[in-house]
Amino acid sequence: MALLTGLILLGCGDGAGKGAQEPPPFVPPAAELQAAKDPKFKPLIAAILARHAADDALGAYRGSIGDDMDEAQRAEFNRLFGVVQASSKPIGDFVNRESWSDDDRVVMDLIMSLPLDQLKSLK
Repeated sequence: MALLTGLILLGCGDGAGKGAQEPPPFVPPAAELQAAKDPKFKPLIAAILARHAADDALGAYRGSIGDDMDEAQRAEFNRLFGVVQASSKPIGDFVNRESWSDDDRVVMDLIMSLPLDQLKSLK
């Protein structure tokens, strides 16, 4: 038990008040990143960016109101939440086409895993 506790604590930092180090930034494979620039993936990229925008709008609205929402605030929150949900449909529709090759699916997985700044660089 003491060994397990020691290993857990070791994984949490160096004992000098420093937490666990952040992992290095994701570096996508060059070939897949280049393939992600193909125009056929532009609708997917646009749909993911739209989803990010909807998420941001919902988060900003939620952050601007208190814990107790009145009826109008709840209605607006529900509307924005609906926009987020609806923004997922184009992504699913795009990805679920049967015409994609296995290589295309690898590229789509990469696109969907990219951080926002790298995703924006593909548009």
